[in-house]
Amino acid sequence: MIMKITRSLPVVFVLSLPVVSALAADDTTGGSTVDTSNWKCESCPFEKAGKTGSIDLGVGYVSNDSFKFGEYTGLNEKGGYLVGNAELRLRGDNAYYWNLNAYNLGLDSRELQAEGGRQGKYKLLFDYDELPHFISDSASTPLLGTGTNSLTLPPGWVRAGSTVGMTALAGNLRETDLDTKRKRLTVGADFITDTRWEYSVKVRHETKEGTMRVGGAFFFTATQLVVPVDYTTDQLDVSASYATSKWQTRFSYYS
Repeated sequence: MIMKITRSLPVVFVLSLPVVSALAADDTTGGSTVDTSNWKCESCPFEKAGKTGSIDLGVGYVSNDSFKFGEYTGLNEKGGYLVGNAELRLRGDNAYYWNLNAYNLGLDSRELQAEGGRQGKYKLLFDYDELPHFISDSASTPLLGTGTNSLTLPPGWVRAGSTVGMTALAGNLRETDLDTKRKRLTVGADFITDTRWEYSVKVRHETKEGTMRVGGAFFFTATQLVVPVDYTTDQLDVSASYATSKWQTRFSYYS
């Protein structure tokens, strides 16, 4: 059951397509002047200087624990959750603008976006998002030190070539969750000059942490191991492009 409350700011509309068609038909019959003072917009959105936006706020409830159900959303545990989304659009004079968006604020899959600048001149970008991956909540292992770089067998372990001969296996199994979480931050900027050149730079920082399973083998013996996930990735993308009415070219650097 989800209860949702929505609050929207005023939105302005422009001329609808059927009215435009009527204008064209009238113009071909006699060329008379059409009085448009009483026309009202009905279906086409039109943005003028000012701000518009909306807010979604409510609560949601999940009836059962399930890693598969909430695999990439964060709806993996039984209980209540916040439903939170927001959008805000700002339009100023001289083509200045800002778009602000927030999604899934109450979940592990939340995202924040901001984009703004001056149309035809420059654009600034900010993007932050999180993405969970709930792999399994029913995994078990006899190894000690799961989630670390050191895995050891428990004391009194009975070695064997297969699980049939491992008499201490059942008494040493421990449940462990397998899941990861990725966090990514992106900032960038685009610049357009009056000389047909356009420049762009974008920087991304990403981290990922958690635990996952990998296969391990020694000759004819194989097993699955629970290993830690902990990495950081930094990415840089810089480009310059030049365009004319007949051709265009682009130079870029990526690392």
